[in-house]
Amino acid sequence: MSRAESTDPVARLNDTFAPSVAFGLMAVLNDGADLEVETLRRIFPGDADGLRDAIRRLEAQRFVVVDRRLLRATGGDWVRTTPKGRAAFAAHLAALREIAWADEG
Repeated sequence: MSRAESTDPVARLNDTFAPSVAFGLMAVLNDGADLEVETLRRIFPGDADGLRDAIRRLEAQRFVVVDRRLLRATGGDWVRTTPKGRAAFAAHLAALREIAWADEG
């Protein structure tokens, strides 16, 4: 049985989302919006290294894509979730909900 198929919700948590910035990025981008990195820096102030690391970590898992729009006036990088990333984040959230409400069922 794979980790994703486990009946134990803790086993289904995705370590990629463990850093709070990575979790926050997925939450902000979860509706399929793409946001410029500069905008994300304003949403997550004070942790530029953590933001950069989270984007790289999520990109390595193919949970987000970074679009380098050099022809735009701003020339900034834009980040958006992929279908794979949205599905993984939804499964992670479902496992968290199951853990949070385990005693209420």
